[in-house]
Amino acid sequence: MRFSLFCAALLTTLLLAGCRLHAPLAVTPAAPLPEVFTHADAEPQPPPSVAPWWLQFNDPALTAIEETLLADNLEIRQAYARLSQFEAASRVADSSLLPSLNLTGSASRGRQETNGTDLTTSGQSLSLAASYEIDLWQKLRANRQAAQLDFSATREEIKALYLILTSQAADLYFLTIEQRAQLALTDAIIENLRTIRDQVEFRYRQGIAPSLDLYQADQNLAAAKARRPEQETALAITEHGLAVLLGRYPDHAAMADTTSLPTAPPAPPAGIPVALLRQRPDVQSAFLRVQSSDAKTAAAVADRFPALNLSGSLGVGRTDSGLSVLHATFWNLLIGLTQPIIDNGRRQAEVDRREAVTAEALARYQQVVLRAFQEVENSLVANQAAEQQLALKNTELTAAAATLRQATDGYFQGLNNYLAVLVAQRQHHEVNRQQLSARRQLLSARITLWRALGGDWLETSLAANLSSQPNEDSHHEN
Repeated sequence: MRFSLFCAALLTTLLLAGCRLHAPLAVTPAAPLPEVFTHADAEPQPPPSVAPWWLQFNDPALTAIEETLLADNLEIRQAYARLSQFEAASRVADSSLLPSLNLTGSASRGRQETNGTDLTTSGQSLSLAASYEIDLWQKLRANRQAAQLDFSATREEIKALYLILTSQAADLYFLTIEQRAQLALTDAIIENLRTIRDQVEFRYRQGIAPSLDLYQADQNLAAAKARRPEQETALAITEHGLAVLLGRYPDHAAMADTTSLPTAPPAPPAGIPVALLRQRPDVQSAFLRVQSSDAKTAAAVADRFPALNLSGSLGVGRTDSGLSVLHATFWNLLIGLTQPIIDNGRRQAEVDRREAVTAEALARYQQVVLRAFQEVENSLVANQAAEQQLALKNTELTAAAATLRQATDGYFQGLNNYLAVLVAQRQHHEVNRQQLSARRQLLSARITLWRALGGDWLETSLAANLSSQPNEDSHHEN
């Protein structure tokens, strides 16, 4: 009786002490969040719930590429496999909170010779053995929580991968269009220079133009032709990169042969800065990793305290001694209490290690938050600069076209020499190429801003894609 009272008092004391084992870590950014984005044009407002950002371009070819990417990209398939691993690990951690039950059977046969008499014995037994660890210090629950948080963090990492890869695919798609447009522009320039060269040759044969004009026209035409192989190579490399991104061997069939860049849609609103912590999956993933690491620290702390285990068995047996047959039913119930006493500092070292890992994860989360805001601010600046650059290039292209027209007309009217035509041609061609690049860079700036802002469309897309994956455990979807 006294022993029972002592055990009850000891357990009560230990349970009350268990509430003070490990205080959860407060996960906060390194500095207070800004109230507004520095380079945002409009007043801050919550970002609206929108569909995937590439639909803003209203381009069926781009939409088809993005859908193929989400279905067939091999990096995403690897991420799905990692998610399945963490889902299974979470189920393993769940099982540790429940009793285990094993069925055990045995059979034996023996022979004994005594005073010339052979005695053969045999026996069989069948039993059920159960065991259960009472989670006094929340160690098992902490491990389960860590596994669930790791699973959730991996889901967020897949969403972050969606952002990265869809933006890469769109960038490559628009880059191929620009490169095709640059090739078409080069062909048009070559044809124009060939026409002008023929006109210069005619003037040379008529004795109106010197041979230097003809040589310069030939040189200009050859320089334009020399650009083409380099442009063709760059286009092929970009097409190959897009094909591999879509899970295909490098080929040309990844996109349509279009040479027309779309008009850039309006820039998305930057929204309220604090909303970025919810919209960015990389921020959410880093946050969940800190919580997971903190839960593992709690489990390491609890591992230093006593473990209470219950075990029991129930079974039947049969023994045949040759002289008699015995049937028996047996059972037992055990309560085990284990308290680590001497482990040479191993458990405390593990606690110290886990605390250091958590501190690293917290610093990483704070760094991810800072970089997220940096990417948004950089993208806002880049969008404003790209818009200004394109407007200036449009103005410059208009002026360059007028200069070329005047120089060409003046040359054939004998008002200026051919050098003015050469200079005007080179400037016009170069500004034409720069204007194409400026249009594509504005599209790229839009894509980068959408990527920097994240978005709630990611959860919908992930849930839809996971539902189509085989053997996906649905009870972890939320």
